[in-house]
Amino acid sequence: MLKQLSYGVLSACILISAGFTNAVLAESSVWKVDNGKHEIFLAGTLHVLKPEDFPLPEQFQTAFKQSDDVYFEVDMARFGSLEVQQKLAELVTWNDGSDLSDVLSPAVLEDLESQLDSHGIPIQMLLPYKAGPAAMTLAMLEMQKLGMSEIGVEEHFAKLAEADERAIFGLETVEQQADFLVNMGGATPDEIISYTIQDLEGLDGQLDDMREAWRSGNLQQLEETVLKEMREKYKGIYQELIVDRNSAWLPKIEELLDDPDTEMVMVGAGHLAGPDSVLKMLATAGYNIEQLD
Repeated sequence: MLKQLSYGVLSACILISAGFTNAVLAESSVWKVDNGKHEIFLAGTLHVLKPEDFPLPEQFQTAFKQSDDVYFEVDMARFGSLEVQQKLAELVTWNDGSDLSDVLSPAVLEDLESQLDSHGIPIQMLLPYKAGPAAMTLAMLEMQKLGMSEIGVEEHFAKLAEADERAIFGLETVEQQADFLVNMGGATPDEIISYTIQDLEGLDGQLDDMREAWRSGNLQQLEETVLKEMREKYKGIYQELIVDRNSAWLPKIEELLDDPDTEMVMVGAGHLAGPDSVLKMLATAGYNIEQLD
């Protein structure tokens, strides 16, 4: 199960179909950012997709072809290494003899067991994990059940970049992203598990709305679908997973704008929507921003 805690699961906490088609739309989740002398591409992604989401919007391929280097939230090339898998095991599992049942209340533990039973998975499979990783694994199981089983945008372009022998970089380390997942805004284990179970109730419709908003680059819809409830009800999680990370990425993105190469920077689409978004921060700093259509 540790392999499940790769990029998709580590990031699914930020972005928690039938009526949706691959029709050509006027806009996309790809933006060109420039300082008057140099430009980069900033692309919003989904970490897991449905088969019908391919081919990806052509604006992604356009930006990729025009870029020299590729940046993701973390260095995608490192995720398959034994070193990273061992490090993740240390970060997301208990190493003091405890297990998840020691930190959850009986009622929440029962709710978690019931959810796992619906997937045919015994709760013993998740007991070695801390609350954050366990919650995200539960979310990923539900997404796979709903057909979100394909690789995400990042994995797709990481493979293309590797085939082209392009340099791949990360805005943060694997350890940093895993730490966000494990600590989850300082919330208690009961809060994390209960929030996830509650959020899964309307996940099917939410995923359809999210995918439609992502494909068309509809930031207002992304804000409503992905961020609004988190910001209003789970302020600590929102602060650490969205605001703090966006703020930490900003100076790194600004450095790229002073670099002679052209970079394509891909981050979860939720980081580009709302009042605390990377796009909002860049616009406030005076950079020119253009949505690709």
